[in-house]
Amino acid sequence: MNFKLGLASLLAAALLTSVNAKASDNNADKQKDKVEIKAIASLPVGSIAPVQDDKANPEETDIWLYRVAGELETGDVKVELDKALKHNVIRCDFYQQKSWYGTYLCYRTKNQEMQRKVYRLTFKAKGTSGNNMKVIIIGNNGKECVIAARNNESETPSGYRQISLKKDYTEYALDFDFSQKVKAPYPYPDGNGELGETSDEVLTNFFIMFSPNSEFTKFVLDDVKLELKK
Repeated sequence: MNFKLGLASLLAAALLTSVNAKASDNNADKQKDKVEIKAIASLPVGSIAPVQDDKANPEETDIWLYRVAGELETGDVKVELDKALKHNVIRCDFYQQKSWYGTYLCYRTKNQEMQRKVYRLTFKAKGTSGNNMKVIIIGNNGKECVIAARNNESETPSGYRQISLKKDYTEYALDFDFSQKVKAPYPYPDGNGELGETSDEVLTNFFIMFSPNSEFTKFVLDDVKLELKK
């Protein structure tokens, strides 16, 4: 009798261990499907100080940064309460802009284990109506831009997606293919637009950039997510 009870207990324990192991594996897979981005709503109210080198201090991850290239490319970025939404958002007022790598808002991710697949970036934004903004995913090395997902291979690879801002909050969904990269957003003659496979480094450490095309652009950003496209 005792032997039977002992055997039953062992079988039950083995079954529970197996179930827990499968659950753990599933959670690990899900972790790779979704990037943990610090919720803007959780950020404290106040200004975000500008930095001229957003690639410095790579050990500082899971952080929102406001990057400026120089004194002429100035602006103001802060976290504030949106009374209508009843939570915090990031407000950006950019006065001057000369290039995509000039003045921008960006998020530096935690160490990731991205799959070489298509991910969908979603967010809510509003701003200066009609002004355009580039959205770029670039490696921490500053040398590899994840390409925008293409409908077919005949499309010219591009290292960015562009949106047109509207005065009211709009939800955006932009697809990026983490299996391929270009050296810069534009296909320059010197080979910056040459297509290649993303490096392991980019799959681990990268930035999500929001870079207005126009001078005197204001925008508000909320609810940024990056998930594997189903």
